[in-house]
Amino acid sequence: MRIETVAAIFCLLLIFCYSDVRGAEWVPFQLSRTNDVWYYNSKTIIYPLKDTAEVLTKTVYSEEGKKVKKGHLVTAGISEDEQKRQGYDKFKWSLASWQIKCNSRKFHLLNTADYDEDGSILYENLRRAAQDESMMPDSVFDALHEKVCTKRKYNEEGKSDGLFTW
Repeated sequence: MRIETVAAIFCLLLIFCYSDVRGAEWVPFQLSRTNDVWYYNSKTIIYPLKDTAEVLTKTVYSEEGKKVKKGHLVTAGISEDEQKRQGYDKFKWSLASWQIKCNSRKFHLLNTADYDEDGSILYENLRRAAQDESMMPDSVFDALHEKVCTKRKYNEEGKSDGLFTW
């Protein structure tokens, strides 16, 4: 492969990995077992409680990952025919909002949406998950925990001053 081709591919990957979506700054943090790329929005992390982070993630699915996702939809009661009617033949990526409990190493889904290649919403779930799930070692959520659960400086009243120590 010519050096110009390699350089062009690298530039396209950089643009894709750090592209703005609704004003977000997406930082890649994990490659799943099915080669889906996970990103988190580094600009919109909030800490509603001392040991709790809320973070937005974006998952760009590989072809294998799309098959797994569609299988989960079938398991959830959405037939392949219904998936086609909803446009899942063009499914590309998902956004999700998560709550991470830093000290207990638990997480749960706040809401999620699936998008097609053109950025149109295929599915949106605004219901909060019923219960927390434990993080497995070396999982996507373990990696996300490492990114968002850093020590923060607190003032005398126990309120965050927004600064982080790394």
